[in-house]
Amino acid sequence: MKPQTKIYLICVIFGAASLVLVWFWILPQISEIKKNSKNLLLDRENLILLQQKRESLEKFKQNYSLYRQNFEKLEKLLIDKETPIDFIEFLEESAKSFNLFLEIEPAKIEREKTDPWDFAAFKISLLGSFSRFLGFLERLENSDYLIEISSLQLKRIGKDDLLKPRYRDLSVGNIDGQLLIKVFAK
Repeated sequence: MKPQTKIYLICVIFGAASLVLVWFWILPQISEIKKNSKNLLLDRENLILLQQKRESLEKFKQNYSLYRQNFEKLEKLLIDKETPIDFIEFLEESAKSFNLFLEIEPAKIEREKTDPWDFAAFKISLLGSFSRFLGFLERLENSDYLIEISSLQLKRIGKDDLLKPRYRDLSVGNIDGQLLIKVFAK
């Protein structure tokens, strides 16, 4: 072989070996470096988020005594859905203080997507004077419970209505009020 052919052959072999080396060793190393860089950036972002959460938790722990009062108030706003005894007693005491006849029944209202919490539904029937009914509604509105009135119906009691057993203890001009309410629950 001619020396010039040997040089070309050595160059071709060296070039092919270099390409094989680049293709099978250097390119995988570069892609591995890219992958590790992305993972490192993600880990760094996660670490920053965790540090922020830790700082928020520390802040919350420091201010817990301030928040505790609000949590206790919030706890009182929501009734126990399974046994709403306190709420029913509140309704009975309120009706009694306004000298209204009260009937309470559980009701069925479909939960909407906009409802922030679970709730218990009640149908409340009240008999008595209109002004006392308004006082009851005001007490209901200003109560410590989260209440939404879904419907309100009022009927003025006339002479003919007094013959019905339901209205026998009332006088003309009193009202028969029906409320459908949601009381938000724990």
